[in-house]
Amino acid sequence: MVDKNPEKWDLLLPNALLAINTTKQNSTGKSPFYLLHGYEPRLPREFHIASFINDMPREDQLDLLMLARAEAANSVHETHLSNKRRFDLHRRSHSFQKGDLVLYDWPKQGDHKLSPIFKGPFVIVRPVGAVCCEIKSTTSGNKVLKVVHVQHLGPYFKRESPTIEEDYSSEEESESTAEMKDPADDLQGVPNVTEL
Repeated sequence: MVDKNPEKWDLLLPNALLAINTTKQNSTGKSPFYLLHGYEPRLPREFHIASFINDMPREDQLDLLMLARAEAANSVHETHLSNKRRFDLHRRSHSFQKGDLVLYDWPKQGDHKLSPIFKGPFVIVRPVGAVCCEIKSTTSGNKVLKVVHVQHLGPYFKRESPTIEEDYSSEEESESTAEMKDPADDLQGVPNVTEL
């Protein structure tokens, strides 16, 4: 539509608005124009067709409009419930308590692509409502106080410090194999500069 004349997009805007306002919406089952005015508009391609006179009394037209609006509201509610069921299939439920350690999905402004996704740990100061928590930093300043949605929080699990077990019996074996190894084996594949 705008590909041929990109600088004249503003001249095509009324046509785009007419198309949006006269198209039946999936969520309401009616066009926005009909829900506002109570009748479908005559489109530019229909101007050559003779108009018909609606003999229906105005009160009946208003009753039909109110009925259409009620049906649209019910349809929007049903669509909302359907979307909620689909969303809740993949929703994780967290119940954080005061004092729990959490990781926060901090906004990524200024971070580079290798920055960690979650920052933290933070401590839950108190739950705020059913789905929000107030958090603060566990660093020395404890300056960061923020109320965040639990969707942006994840549980923090403290890592156990890794233990390295040494096997002293195999140390003598590795020393003896190192003595038997020929140092020239390490140079295989390296060109000899003196022969060039």
